[in-house]
Amino acid sequence: MSKNVWVSSVAAACFAIAASAATPASAAESNADSTSVATSPQTEAVATAGMAHALAKYGEKTKDPVALLAAARILQAIGGVPLTTPVEREGQATGAADKPAVAFDSAASALKAARNLAKGQAPLLAMIDDAEKSGSRGRVNGPVTHLDMVRGNTTDTYNIRMKAREPWRVELAGDGDETLWLKVYDEGDHEICRDYDNKQVSASCSGTPKWEGNFKVKIQNTGPTPVRYIIRTN
Repeated sequence: MSKNVWVSSVAAACFAIAASAATPASAAESNADSTSVATSPQTEAVATAGMAHALAKYGEKTKDPVALLAAARILQAIGGVPLTTPVEREGQATGAADKPAVAFDSAASALKAARNLAKGQAPLLAMIDDAEKSGSRGRVNGPVTHLDMVRGNTTDTYNIRMKAREPWRVELAGDGDETLWLKVYDEGDHEICRDYDNKQVSASCSGTPKWEGNFKVKIQNTGPTPVRYIIRTN
């Protein structure tokens, strides 16, 4: 085999491998690679944010300002960027069109709730002051974050593009008034993952795409009451 033929053969093989990683083998194939590790520093940051939201919900429920302060500190350290993908809404909405903010909305919301519960506790108030002054020290490329509200009996859908062979994770935290379902589908409408928050903890989904493609992230509220929620992903 001549050198030119050998080089051409290698180039063709490399192209074939790259193409197989970028496109589905068939429409019936799910875009989920079960053989790849589904974690990375980016997905771990998303998971940590989910833990912080759960901690803030716990602090609000039990009226624990220390838990709220700790949650705020974690959220400040993680940082984040806004989700730019528009939401698509489905279903016949029920319930109010808006709801007041809750502690897990953001680090600022958690600190505000902590301050209200810490009245008369000078040392704790001083730590809250320090946290408010320090602000967010997180990475500018932290988890993608979006705060919204899904009305009763409706589903919010986000179309998010995932890269081939790069692990992804989605965390969903609701205000607890209804159970929220988190469902993720690939571009062929194969269900990749589903989870629910049970009104108390965060719901999460994760995976690794075989090829780069669009995924639908759905937040479903099957109850009649609107729910404020925050969604994070890498």
